[in-house]
Amino acid sequence: SYAYSHSGPIGPVLDPLRRGLLSENPRFRNAVLAAIGSCNPVTLRTNVEKILLFDPSAWVREGAASTLLRLDQPDESLPAFRQAFASGFKNENVVYALARYGNDDDIRAVLPVLKSKDENLRRSVAQGLSQARLDKPRPACDALLESLHDPSNKVRIAAMRALGHFRDSRAIAP
Repeated sequence: SYAYSHSGPIGPVLDPLRRGLLSENPRFRNAVLAAIGSCNPVTLRTNVEKILLFDPSAWVREGAASTLLRLDQPDESLPAFRQAFASGFKNENVVYALARYGNDDDIRAVLPVLKSKDENLRRSVAQGLSQARLDKPRPACDALLESLHDPSNKVRIAAMRALGHFRDSRAIAP
């Protein structure tokens, strides 16, 4: 089955992108991921998910995570983000996706990242939480309250925004 654009079937047009993802050159694979993210062909989602999970280059895997977030409905890729995180691949886009689109279990899994040595990971979790839909936000709010004392101004600001999103009254100083 082909996807259709204004000019007709686009399936054959996407074949070079699919082949490009299989290139031996990591720079080329990363460039193909950028192109996919720009033109948003959701039919390539599973191809990009495979890159996220199995590519030998961490740099290319980071590009895949970024591309998945730019595709329509990034929450469709939650299983791939979960698997990447569980395998130890913790980058800004993976933790952001789990914090932003994940369920309460995903949030509990990424909350320890708020104590990471990596400022960008901490900030990404807090930014994702600022738009999260949680049934039980208390554990996230507890962790975010601790992040208000983070040495990084960027993390503190992201934590404040997330606490505002959850409307947690404990974030308001007496």
